[in-house]
Amino acid sequence: AGAAEPCPPGTAAAPLEPEMVFMSSGGSLMAIYQEVFWSKFQEACGVAVKSYELANRSLSQMETLIDSGDVPFDLFTTFNGQRYPQLIEAGLLEKLPADIWTGLDGRIIAGAYSDYGVWAAPYATLMIYSTQAFPGGLHSWQDFWDVETYPGPRILQDSPTNIVFALLSTGMATDEVYPITKEKVKLAFERLDALRPQLRNFWKTGDQPIQGVGSGEFVAGTAWNGRATVGRREGLPIGISWEGNLLSTSWFVVARGAAHPRAAAAAIRFLQNPEVQAGLARKTGYAGPVIGLQDYVDPEVYANLPSNPENVARASVQDSAWWAENEAWLAAAWSKWVATGRYED
Repeated sequence: AGAAEPCPPGTAAAPLEPEMVFMSSGGSLMAIYQEVFWSKFQEACGVAVKSYELANRSLSQMETLIDSGDVPFDLFTTFNGQRYPQLIEAGLLEKLPADIWTGLDGRIIAGAYSDYGVWAAPYATLMIYSTQAFPGGLHSWQDFWDVETYPGPRILQDSPTNIVFALLSTGMATDEVYPITKEKVKLAFERLDALRPQLRNFWKTGDQPIQGVGSGEFVAGTAWNGRATVGRREGLPIGISWEGNLLSTSWFVVARGAAHPRAAAAAIRFLQNPEVQAGLARKTGYAGPVIGLQDYVDPEVYANLPSNPENVARASVQDSAWWAENEAWLAAAWSKWVATGRYED
């Protein structure tokens, strides 16, 4: 279909389907995907990519759509890391062709791909601070919790994942966080209790902490790395600390019963190309797990990618299996703490 060579797993005898449907939340991100990914995929592999939009992608939504027997999309990204093992356990994913990763040894970060998918775009929740309030910066979660040395109002995400930062504020090393026991959860909420007088808001949208810290409403907070990078690029007085960042990822996966499974698998493999991923990095500050991006993007862009080995080395990598098992009760405990200031397990 116009491709010089068949894109794996396509062959001359068994070509790819001529189209594929990608499910996303739509909006500006889908437009960027179309520009940097899908237009190039169509040119190289002859597959036209259509869009199916779904805002949330909860597990129950995915079960309903996939179990319908007429799933309206082929390729999608999981909403978060913990959704990935849940989808596998529920039998909602199509296994990729056995040879899909052949020839890619050393070109993808270890642990970033499997029989069912590959990391879509690792992202980090990290510490930001006002460079006007703290010209010397904040350098650790112990600093973030030290309200005597670094006074002023803070903002955290409305998310139970803050327990990780609370544990790191005790001096705990990033590789000591998991497994998170009930005792560690209790310790984390005690640390959050100590910070509570300086917590003035819990953000729900990614722009809130950027605008809040940038305007001086808050002196420090947490933010997604891409939003923080864009804020700095726009001239806001925001500093970033990668120390103890929370590294999470969504996954590219193929729905069970997909109408175009070979084309979807070909898209997954096609994206493992640093030159292609560099387009996403330049536009958003995120990129997939391919190795060699530093050869295709500016040093400043590469320095602020969550997949940069230096940033990974300072990260607390989210244990998706632990969160998949414990997310429900911990989210309820977090919501109660936000509303009442009390933690009960």
